[in-house]
Amino acid sequence: MSSHPIPGSGNGASASGSSFSHRREGRTTNGATPASVSQSASGRGSAGSFDLNGLIAELRALFERDRQIASLPDSTRCGICYLYYRLSELRWREEGFYICRECERLLGQQPMPMLRKQQRQG
Repeated sequence: MSSHPIPGSGNGASASGSSFSHRREGRTTNGATPASVSQSASGRGSAGSFDLNGLIAELRALFERDRQIASLPDSTRCGICYLYYRLSELRWREEGFYICRECERLLGQQPMPMLRKQQRQG
């Protein structure tokens, strides 16, 4: 038995090692920038400090948003970051998966073969 994670085992990690990194850039619930949230949450103003409490709060907000969208009848997952979106926010790729705008921007025209294809809706 290996202690290494198995690719595609549902851990949500992308090739960059962080499936939520592009989602959390510049977004907070109160309109503050991530830097000001980090400083206020930790009480430190150091730009190099790591704010675990801020990261946990951002992840909770991300998962809450994901669950809200997942409960809508016209939603499905992005085949790359695996977060839920409305179908109108996704684009179908011929490789057999939906892709969100941010993942599409990062992936560009690079082909992405899928082992398990998504079912096309609509």
